[in-house]
Amino acid sequence: LIPQHQLVVTVEDHAVAGGFGSALLEAMSEEGVMFHLVRLGVPDFFIEHGTQTELYELCGFDVDSIVETLRARLSPKLSRVAVNTI
Repeated sequence: LIPQHQLVVTVEDHAVAGGFGSALLEAMSEEGVMFHLVRLGVPDFFIEHGTQTELYELCGFDVDSIVETLRARLSPKLSRVAVNTI
């Protein structure tokens, strides 16, 4: 499915480094598949304590941050399309 899409996004509630997005990059690289990937998750620095909601926002993978990231990364034509959330 990956080559059929303009952008692939992974969202992880743990470290981005060495996570699912990294594994996906490795697997697709071995297959010679080129694609655009946005990996969202906990960055590689110390994270303060807080509620799950606060930490998701701090790390950029709360709903609003995900929508903002997707709109910024999609082409200008597609960025005007509404993003539905579950």
